[in-house]
Amino acid sequence: MDILLQDTNMLTLMTVGLQNPEILKVDYKQIQLDFPVIHAKGLKLGIYGDVGTKTCAGFPGSEGYMQRDAQTLADWGIDMLKFDGCNADLEQFENALTPQVATLFTHPDYGHIAATCNVFRQLTDIYDSWSSVLGMIGYFGDDPGNFSLVAGPGSWNDPDQLVIGNFGLSPDQEKVQMAMWCMMASPLLFSVDLRTIPKWSRDLLQNPRLIAINQDTLGVQAKRIINVSLSIHKEVLFYRTIQVCQCGVKAIEPVGSRAIAFMYTKDHGYPLKVAVTLYEIGLAASTGYDIAEVFSGNVLGSYKPWDVFVCYVNPTGVYLITAKPL
Repeated sequence: MDILLQDTNMLTLMTVGLQNPEILKVDYKQIQLDFPVIHAKGLKLGIYGDVGTKTCAGFPGSEGYMQRDAQTLADWGIDMLKFDGCNADLEQFENALTPQVATLFTHPDYGHIAATCNVFRQLTDIYDSWSSVLGMIGYFGDDPGNFSLVAGPGSWNDPDQLVIGNFGLSPDQEKVQMAMWCMMASPLLFSVDLRTIPKWSRDLLQNPRLIAINQDTLGVQAKRIINVSLSIHKEVLFYRTIQVCQCGVKAIEPVGSRAIAFMYTKDHGYPLKVAVTLYEIGLAASTGYDIAEVFSGNVLGSYKPWDVFVCYVNPTGVYLITAKPL
């Protein structure tokens, strides 16, 4: 599989305040002339805006200039618009809505959102840190409101950008983010300087077996099926609960196949031994399955539903396999 980078996102500075170019001191005529060059290179162009008076970073937004900005973006041939919701008078907007529609602010109707938007962010911004990545994975595992049910071709839940190749994640943690974003059928938008990205990180982003899981035609978002926690005794009276092992399963092609991720969240110690029967993780076909490890592509053998599968997962690491029915 050849890896083709199809999207480039030019965020914030040139994307908002179109109604008043002097604010940003940008030569928009020159920018417009550059767009055909971007498309000629086989790239697609994504752009960022805001429904309010200003973006979250304080640059001018589109409130009061929606139609003009929309036409400008169309004239430029923009392929993707990411529209934020900062600095908008949502209270005034909500008061103008019917009670039924107003509930969308506190109880999102994901079916309605999916019918309107191709991609929709969940939770908060992600940061270049393990705790941020882990928090996002946990939120998708909790799946509040069952937002996973609306994921599919044409409507994707977005846990924000990949921070692989920067400074906050170890190699194992980078594997976790890439694996879980692929399992969650998430947009693979990465935030990194491609001129200086480490080879390890670049190879990870270009792994064809991972991308195949992400781009699987079924478009199914993985579901967490195992979430093991331990209570740790500390200083006699205090206990803290930590997540230890999570398992997520994603349906993929061909029919009956699955991608399975075992993630170990503990941040110290030795690799965790995982021993489960295929039946325990939802693989029940009596004919059995061929199992392969995804990062390396190594074939691990054939297993029946009651056979025990064993693997070892590094601290803050992941072990990712595919199972295809025989």
